[in-house]
Amino acid sequence: MQTIFSKAYLIFYCLIAVLITAGYFLAYPLAGITIILKDIAALLIFVGLCMAAGRAVIRAISAKTEIRFASALEKNIFEFGAGTGAVIAVMFILGVAGLYHTTIIWVAVLSAFAFLHRDILSLFRELSAVKMPKIDALHAAVLFFILISAGLVAVTCFAPPTYYDSLVYHLALPGMYIMEGKIFSPLFNIYSHFPQNMEMLYTLALFTGTETLPNLFSFAFGIFSLLAVFCFCRRFFNRGALDEMPGRMANGTAAGLVSALLLSTTTSFMLLAGSSYVEGGLAFFTFMSVFSVSIYAASRSDGFLYLAGAFSGLAMGTKYTGVITPAAISVILFIILLKDKKLSFASVKKILVMNSIAVMFFLPWAIKNIINVGNPVFPFLYNVLGFKNIPWPQVSARNYFAVLTEYGFKSNILLELFQLPWNIISTPQKYGGGIDVLGDFGWVIYFVTVPAVLLLKEKRKEVLLLLGYVFLHFIVWFSAKPVLRFLYPLLPVLAVISGYTISAIRKEGGTFIKIFVHSLVVLLLVSNFSLYFNIQKIIDPFWVALGIETRGEYLAKKLKYSPYPAFDYINRNLPVNDKIYFIGEQRGFYCKRDYIATNVYAPDPFAKLANDSKNHADMLAKIRGAKITHLLYNKNEAGRLAPYGILNFTPRGKKNWENLIKNLEVEFNKNDVYLYRTG
Repeated sequence: MQTIFSKAYLIFYCLIAVLITAGYFLAYPLAGITIILKDIAALLIFVGLCMAAGRAVIRAISAKTEIRFASALEKNIFEFGAGTGAVIAVMFILGVAGLYHTTIIWVAVLSAFAFLHRDILSLFRELSAVKMPKIDALHAAVLFFILISAGLVAVTCFAPPTYYDSLVYHLALPGMYIMEGKIFSPLFNIYSHFPQNMEMLYTLALFTGTETLPNLFSFAFGIFSLLAVFCFCRRFFNRGALDEMPGRMANGTAAGLVSALLLSTTTSFMLLAGSSYVEGGLAFFTFMSVFSVSIYAASRSDGFLYLAGAFSGLAMGTKYTGVITPAAISVILFIILLKDKKLSFASVKKILVMNSIAVMFFLPWAIKNIINVGNPVFPFLYNVLGFKNIPWPQVSARNYFAVLTEYGFKSNILLELFQLPWNIISTPQKYGGGIDVLGDFGWVIYFVTVPAVLLLKEKRKEVLLLLGYVFLHFIVWFSAKPVLRFLYPLLPVLAVISGYTISAIRKEGGTFIKIFVHSLVVLLLVSNFSLYFNIQKIIDPFWVALGIETRGEYLAKKLKYSPYPAFDYINRNLPVNDKIYFIGEQRGFYCKRDYIATNVYAPDPFAKLANDSKNHADMLAKIRGAKITHLLYNKNEAGRLAPYGILNFTPRGKKNWENLIKNLEVEFNKNDVYLYRTG
């Protein structure tokens, strides 16, 4: 009887506590908490959906060929990767079919959950049974700093996106697809012809959450990358006498924690893992390809070779540079087979099958480009394969590829290669200025630790495979366009090599070596955090993420020559059928009306219109004939972009433009961003 009364009192107490807490938060609400909780719920739905879909995919593969995972966690990571591929495919099909409507998307999500309910239930049972591996006090501290780093990145995810490329195409294109109800190619945005696997996921995010949910999707790939490097180490490095000693932590677990620490605290990782760029997804798919090939090399399990092909294809479908992955692992497989004297027609056929799978996963984007522009890899090879249906003169092509190679070699390539480590340490901006600076920092620890692996007595085959991949990927990167942000996909691989090296040195070295290694790692990690906070001082995402600063204030302040106040006016006041033409502005994501934004690497039709018109009245008549209701002119941003050749007026064109804006009504103006009404 006493127990019943105790439970009743406890329930009554909990109800009172809930009422008091609710009353408190009604009086002092947490700013934006509803949006944050909504996005977290949407993220969990996305991750659960991907893992359940991946479970079904891997089960189907296992029915044809054997796939054995080393642990439930490893299995979950592979399931997430395979499931994201399935979600991307569904979003692509819905987009090309013109079915981008909120109701249809939610019906698809709910149908997927209904179809996969058994996999979801089994997934919950597995996750609830997961146990933390035994770790010592030192590695508990390592885990603590991993969580601190991940927590910092998680907070920044709730800041509205401000990175330039996100506002021009990574998020702008999904936003336009949603407004149009389908995937299409905006005439003057050449980025719409790039592969867009991550953009498909961002489209889903914008349908089901807010503008910050794509950041969280990217963050999920970062977390699974950390788990993947941990599982790689546990699978391959849990061997040897040390691992069998009672009371000692397995060497693979130690190496895995150190690898995850190095990756999670790399400045570039912390800056990009919570952004709506595509590097997070590309790094994950790249590492999963290498992980799969490593398992195949050790076990000759064909299923993992096919998974390597799938992940390589997903990398290619994320960014054109993803083609490095299947090429590099194919070379590595040929070398392994030659070394083991197992090269045969059957083994070569398997490698070809792997590459065929990779191409198959990239094929949808290639076919889309063939239909739209006649070139499967546009804008690359434009002078060989040509292109159609897009105004892209030679001068625009030269400008685009000139920018890609702006960090290219200024002297002898061998001298540049010799100087590279020092240049990355001392002047990383040499390999990425402007917004590319996000990928410039945190590389030093890998230059210090990766070469040391060659000094170890025991050189595991898996580590040599990773070194081979790093070498091949690095050579292609260095010879093509050495921007450090484009080397980001190597970070998880480098983290594993470095984590293994540090753990092995700690095991084999004496007291002095251990103190030296610990001191070096701590010093470099402190430097990484210092660089991170110095860069974030400029971006300043924390106050707005925590609700202390409003979204509008943040975007008006942090976007350079910010168009946001004008976009806010447009979204609140203009009819939904109005059409705006942007002049001197590319960042269209926050504009929720139909708009045309020309890219700096595409021809400027507005300048041509002004140059070809008889006078400003003729120019205005043509603008109205195109059903453009407003012109948005960002004067300062246009000045910044002037070196790219925008607004290249002739004397007559300049006169027409000046007379036009003199005679148009200024509907809105703030910070030299003018919104003109054309009718």
